[in-house]
Amino acid sequence: MTPKADFRAVKARIARAKKFRGEMGTLRKDEDASSFNVTRLRRGSCIDLVASCDLRPELGIVFGDWLANVRAALDYLFFQLAIEDTKKYPPSRQGSRQFPIKRTLAEFEALRGSDVLYGLSDETIKAIESTQPYHTKYGAEGNALLWLHDLARMDRHREPFKMGTLIKSWKGTVHRVQGVEPLGFDTQDPTKSPLVVGAGETLLLGTLRCASEADAINQEPGIELWVDCDLEAIDWYRDTHRKGVSANIRNDSLEERMKFVEDYMGLVVDHFKKTHG
Repeated sequence: MTPKADFRAVKARIARAKKFRGEMGTLRKDEDASSFNVTRLRRGSCIDLVASCDLRPELGIVFGDWLANVRAALDYLFFQLAIEDTKKYPPSRQGSRQFPIKRTLAEFEALRGSDVLYGLSDETIKAIESTQPYHTKYGAEGNALLWLHDLARMDRHREPFKMGTLIKSWKGTVHRVQGVEPLGFDTQDPTKSPLVVGAGETLLLGTLRCASEADAINQEPGIELWVDCDLEAIDWYRDTHRKGVSANIRNDSLEERMKFVEDYMGLVVDHFKKTHG
């Protein structure tokens, strides 16, 4: 009997990844274990607004579980495509059957004739090539699959990602206090520098300058804060912000990025089930 592609394990890996994403949400909702806070700290005649967060250490581990499962789903998919096209189980060159994710067309073209694509049909290779990151209109670094691939490799070979809070926007309103006239309000702009704070870190959001220490004491209760923040893999965010890349996916929340990858994987599997199932 000729072996055929079977995508059930691929679907199971994606389903498992979704559970890990849900577990991350549960950990974040546990207020006793995960918190973000902005503290007003007086420093002479100044009032500093200092952000900090206390996150469950398991968040980085669970994020790594999500990365591993989705990346494994891609490799499971590729293995099944090789079974279908080579008509062998296991397929020939099975040690090289890892779903390729390349930054440039030249890198992908270099795979032709290699063990990775050996025995695959022209139609299958064309379909795989169409998923490559360099097709993204924002460039390869703005591609969610490349984000998945890079982070999964780093998590697997280094250490869990450091999770923290990304401050997407914030506003400090200084309400007038009788007899006090603030001299100025120096603030950090999240559009110009990455406002991220990890567990055990602090981040200065702004400083309100007053004429005297007495004015600062009186003004402190009159500072109202509004903060829009979310969970992020903060070292990745800092690095891409510094390099000026991945802006389109940086603008999405971490959960939106994760969900997009899951949904996209579902579409890829459905496509190949029609052509190879």
